[in-house]
Amino acid sequence: MSLSEPNRRTGALAMFIASAPLQSAAALLAVLAAASALFVLLFADPDLIARAFHDPEELWELIGASLTTIAAFLAAFRIRVRGRTLLWRATPLALFAAWQTLSIIYCFDAPLEKPAEQLLYGHSPECFLFILAASIPIALVLFATLNLYRTAWTWSASAMAGLAISSLAVLLLQFFHHTEMNLGDWSIHMLAMGIVVGSSAYVGQVLSSGRP
Repeated sequence: MSLSEPNRRTGALAMFIASAPLQSAAALLAVLAAASALFVLLFADPDLIARAFHDPEELWELIGASLTTIAAFLAAFRIRVRGRTLLWRATPLALFAAWQTLSIIYCFDAPLEKPAEQLLYGHSPECFLFILAASIPIALVLFATLNLYRTAWTWSASAMAGLAISSLAVLLLQFFHHTEMNLGDWSIHMLAMGIVVGSSAYVGQVLSSGRP
């Protein structure tokens, strides 16, 4: 294989992303979904997997996380290639807001002996580290793919990529979370997601250095 062959392949991928950003996002999502499903099947407790799909609250959490992840991935590709629009920015944020509203409501349904227990952190440190650790490989794949489109990153595109990354990481966490979530847990989840979104926005600006 000639030295120019990898460049031709990279150029072909970039052209495909530029001409069909939503199809590109769907293809990458399919790959990440397959890898995530394999990870869950190999390492998650089967009882937790069953609970995630049979407990109504857990199921709605999965639906909210899944819809936010899908919308954010599609929006990240669309904004990266075609520029930002109100619809593509608002849809993932609206889904995220609805998902988190449900999460807060379910926090108050948790069987706690005392109201003050809502502020306890329980397994939150492990959840915090899980979200950050799971975000790293997802971010590497997503940014490597989006960076094939050789133009400067916008804050909207990189921040939306961060929302996609962190939402998928939290979706994975659903299959490893052993306890009912309280407000302390929820706040730690939001902190981890905020760090991922902020880091992604920063990475986008670093990648933009020297680009037109």
